[in-house]
Amino acid sequence: MIFGRGHCLQRKQQSTVFKPVSKVGTSVFLESLIPKLIREAILASLDVVDGRRVVHDEIEVLPAAAPYVFELTSNADGIAASGNAPTAIAQAAIDEGTGMDLSGDLPLASGAPEGYPLAVIAASQSTTALIESTVRVEDNTITLKGLAADPSARDAALTMLQFAPEG
Repeated sequence: MIFGRGHCLQRKQQSTVFKPVSKVGTSVFLESLIPKLIREAILASLDVVDGRRVVHDEIEVLPAAAPYVFELTSNADGIAASGNAPTAIAQAAIDEGTGMDLSGDLPLASGAPEGYPLAVIAASQSTTALIESTVRVEDNTITLKGLAADPSARDAALTMLQFAPEG
């Protein structure tokens, strides 16, 4: 983010597109949806901007999720997902990695462990070899339950979990 040169970056509608926002006189307008610690760092960095008079803080702090959970169920009725994503970029990565449009089922929340999007993708892909399944990523733990047609399908599902980050 660029500060002190008459503009900052703004994110609207939880998208990954950032737009410049002009400084009005000596006031700076901030609007975004971010974790609390980032908000505090941004506001603190504005204290050093020469000529800044007022900061209009319209930043919305993401709700915290604890535990941080993702769950995907696949059966004859279809596929259902629930949980959270840490950022809009992570939502898009999860959509791309799973080949499904899950972003509407994964509202943004802070508190995700490191590597969470990769764990969700690996967990989701592990279900493709199974007839029906439920996979759950809770903080740093992945639980896979399902029905495999044969031992090789079971092995294929477990192999996909090897791509999840450690921890």
